[in-house]
Amino acid sequence: MDSQIYPIPAGLYAIPTHLLDLRPDSEVDHDLLHPKPVLNEKNIWFFWHTGYTHMHPYTRRNIRAWHRRFSKQGWTIRVLDRLPSSPLNVANFLDISDPGTFPRAFVDGTIGGDYAPQHTSDLVRWPLLLKYGGV
Repeated sequence: MDSQIYPIPAGLYAIPTHLLDLRPDSEVDHDLLHPKPVLNEKNIWFFWHTGYTHMHPYTRRNIRAWHRRFSKQGWTIRVLDRLPSSPLNVANFLDISDPGTFPRAFVDGTIGGDYAPQHTSDLVRWPLLLKYGGV
């Protein structure tokens, strides 16, 4: 039985089911909130200042989709934050007081402008890629 809702364009293919993590959202969310330690370069980094649980539902769905597509191939999806007591706080992965890594505006939380959230995410993810590897 063909389960495709629409034809797949030439040159593309469906990800085989055995390579997808099809567990319920609650189980995927648990993995996202409790990732294994960084052991290799197979990391997909995200940053959301208020943490995964405070994302818009459509944003959480996007993160889950990354997990579903890549976790069975050895990749770990990591959503870091700036929550003070969070084990996923960026300060647990990088020295946020190092002026060579982060500008003062990041440390003080005063990055401004229309694209401040995107710039902040870039400022976090770049040094993570340099230190730990990944995408």
